Amino acid sequence: MERETAARPHHRGGRGWGGRGGGRGGDAGHHATPRLVQYVETRTRVAWALADPTAAPRAEQDAANRADMQLLFDRLPDGPMRASIAEAVAHAFREHGHVLKELYLAFGRRCELVFATAAGGSSLVLRSNELVDDEHLRPFAPLFDGLGAHARRTGVDGTLHRISRSVHTIRGGTCAITARVGRTIQGHVLPLLAGGSPIGSEAEASRAVAELASRSLLLIGTPNTGKTTALRELARLLSLGDARVVVIVDKSLEIAGTAVVPHGAIGNARVLTAESSAHQHKAMLEAVENQSPDFVVIDEISSKEECQAARTIAGRGVALVASVHGDSLAGLLADAERSVLLGGVQAVTLSAREAEARPDRRRTVQKRYGAPVFGAAVELRSFADCVVHADVQGAIDALLDHAPVGAAWHRVEGHAVSSTPVVAVPCEGRAPAYAALACGERVAADTDFAAQTVGNVPVASGGVLEWRALTEASPRVYSRVSPAPGEGGLEAMGAAFTFA
Repeated sequence: MERETAARPHHRGGRGWGGRGGGRGGDAGHHATPRLVQYVETRTRVAWALADPTAAPRAEQDAANRADMQLLFDRLPDGPMRASIAEAVAHAFREHGHVLKELYLAFGRRCELVFATAAGGSSLVLRSNELVDDEHLRPFAPLFDGLGAHARRTGVDGTLHRISRSVHTIRGGTCAITARVGRTIQGHVLPLLAGGSPIGSEAEASRAVAELASRSLLLIGTPNTGKTTALRELARLLSLGDARVVVIVDKSLEIAGTAVVPHGAIGNARVLTAESSAHQHKAMLEAVENQSPDFVVIDEISSKEECQAARTIAGRGVALVASVHGDSLAGLLADAERSVLLGGVQAVTLSAREAEARPDRRRTVQKRYGAPVFGAAVELRSFADCVVHADVQGAIDALLDHAPVGAAWHRVEGHAVSSTPVVAVPCEGRAPAYAALACGERVAADTDFAAQTVGNVPVASGGVLEWRALTEASPRVYSRVSPAPGEGGLEAMGAAFTFA
């Protein structure tokens, strides 16, 4: 991707994207003519087969997950509710491809079943006709035996199911049970994140994932987008063979399950548990001090202490594979505590000459004050949809400069994974949106896609730009409804769509 400005001829070089156009002169002490900045996409869309030679056959995975599901249903007493739940789960999968994500049993209320698509998409909620009573809650009590009255979470041994209980603050006793259904899902992470070249053996698969995570890999996603499932699969792939030591820090026992013997889905990875979620940062440091890991896998870094522990681990030369809650790299950068993972942010005042050289001519800007902990980042949108940032440091510096950021949008399409070049275009006052551009297509900095979505909104040039949202997930990905004069659109990219 390259940049063009009205003040200079077309420039080739560097990373290929620059500062923000439509600048303001207030910070520089004068009002100059805004500098028009456009961005030209130089990459093309590619695709590769959705294949992972290390994954168990789909039929075998489905059979194992059905057996695990039955262990959960066996906790319910025989009766109309248990039968109706089993039938509803089977019908939802058979007719709509939905899988059970959560079972909620609250005393005196109807049982709730929460479903998601097989790819982790939108939810569907079904409620029973029968009300929940003590008979339905009592069978889950033995799972908490010996854990103490303070314990709120446990699991079903031999499975990845997570069981949480709600205790009434006045009367005591369990008043609700939430069962999060855990599944072994193999075969999607390798091609979605590390695909692009043929992978025919376990050794090649493990090397491909190790290369992706060698500079540390951060998974960013909102709840239920598959972060924990992806971490579990990455741990399995990284630990294949005898070349690497992988240690999982499992504060909530979601990655490896609650049994003393870890679930087989993590492969050869080791497991280190934390005394409580508040002590995860201690377990993170213990993983490095007491073991010899090549990779440390961590679920949900959230507190300041955990962010600092991550920096300490990275400083000792150990790669991290971790997840955080959020919807985008830009959103994480705006978080005061967790932005430390991306190098941290501080305000800097520029000289008049430095400000004049910037497209926006600002005197006070935000700058990164340290090196990011993670070299690469993935914005997970579902099991089959993500945005990959191969250069976190470059992306952070561009975002702080309000400049477009190049990335790759990976999606599962049938039996293939497509990689579409996208550009995150910052818009004043709101999070960036992504533009999916054809090779040679241009977009102006600060383009407000939401305001120009199929609305015939006139632009400064006198033309009309119409954009369409390709996804509902945030941040959205937009493309032009019809190509601008002299440019190609996604519909014109057939020749560039090749299988590697």
